[in-house]
Amino acid sequence: MIVNVHERTFPVSPATLGEMLETLATENDAIWHSNLVQPITLDRGLSVGSRGGHGQVRYHVIEHIPGKLVRFAFNPRIGLAGEHLFEVVTHDDSSAALRHTIRARLTPRGRLTWPTLIKHIHDNAVEDMLDHVERTVTGSANRPAPAPRWVRTVAPRLRRRHVRRSPLTPGPLTSAAMPGRPDAADCFTTPLLTADAPDPATWIREVFGKPPRSVAALMRLRDRLVRPFGLLTSDASRRESPFPVLASSADEIVMGVDDRHLSFRVGVAVADRRMSVTTAVRINHWTGHLYWAIVRWFHPHVVRHMIRSVPFRTSQGGARVIRLPGPL
Repeated sequence: MIVNVHERTFPVSPATLGEMLETLATENDAIWHSNLVQPITLDRGLSVGSRGGHGQVRYHVIEHIPGKLVRFAFNPRIGLAGEHLFEVVTHDDSSAALRHTIRARLTPRGRLTWPTLIKHIHDNAVEDMLDHVERTVTGSANRPAPAPRWVRTVAPRLRRRHVRRSPLTPGPLTSAAMPGRPDAADCFTTPLLTADAPDPATWIREVFGKPPRSVAALMRLRDRLVRPFGLLTSDASRRESPFPVLASSADEIVMGVDDRHLSFRVGVAVADRRMSVTTAVRINHWTGHLYWAIVRWFHPHVVRHMIRSVPFRTSQGGARVIRLPGPL
């Protein structure tokens, strides 16, 4: 069992510190700030049962006393089986402390990762959080030293967007763009972080315009597999047939193409503090069945990887015509 506690006292009333705690995991989060880890995101705010986390560290709310305490239970995949909590500790009417505590049992994975890596990143990230609160309430922070250089080097490399396969709930524009029941469809989502662009056009550019190396390698493999059957390769589709936006609104954009072997639609939506990519495919010819039998094994990996590769700070702007390599 490990017990890890960080606490700092501030010259503010417990009520003021409690109000700041209530902003945790919101767009105006006044508590959780660190360049070492991602912001905390929760699907239903601080209500009991709300699920989320920061990056690959996942947890859910098991107790919430407004203005006083928020307690989470870890998903043990990270290597910790137990809980962590934020609490406001009252000293007097004009002084209160913010305390963060981990109480957890180390799983076999955690016995390796906690002492060698996670503990060091966690300790410095929580101290960053307390520094931020101190600067907010006093104008400065008197922390003895910044995080060690190796922590500042390693931690950002471990930051990855959390992407999960979600129930298929296409937006109205995506549904209208491919009426009826498609032959294949899926949806992948990622929490929308505070610094992320709120418009789907920017997400289209970031997700599809800058594929990671592994995705580019899969695209080359896909081209070699489908070329003998006369299907468009990704290079040819970029050269001959840019895929236009079929429909758009402030929070959803639908792209797609109708080819002789299959038709597909890709809907990118930003809503409920999440970005989603929905893909729907309809087979038009026997070659489409062959094509999809090949690429359906790559498709989930490709979509997850492209979303994870999006930088944590996206720029504003967008595009009306996107050149994409098809539904891979």
